[in-house]
Amino acid sequence: GDKGYINSNISPELKYEKNINLIPLKRNNSKDQYPKSIKQLIFKARRRIETTASQLTEQLNIEKVLAKSFWGLQTRLETKLLAYNLCYFINKALGKDQI
Repeated sequence: GDKGYINSNISPELKYEKNINLIPLKRNNSKDQYPKSIKQLIFKARRRIETTASQLTEQLNIEKVLAKSFWGLQTRLETKLLAYNLCYFINKALGKDQI
């Protein structure tokens, strides 16, 4: 989670209701910092998520899905996500890192 979740009571609720462990980033001036390996893991996951969202937005134009019904919206989103995953798989197979 973002630093906005530091003082939030949402973490125990997520754990109890959905079995999700929310790990908010610590502020730079916080006395109890995460170990370096945990920080690297958090930033690696966050970078992957941000990159994926950016690629879906810029390359597949996912924010502009012109559908007239719920099923049309679902179909178009699923198609765009499938296209993204296929491109990712093909690039991985070819030894390329990104789409």
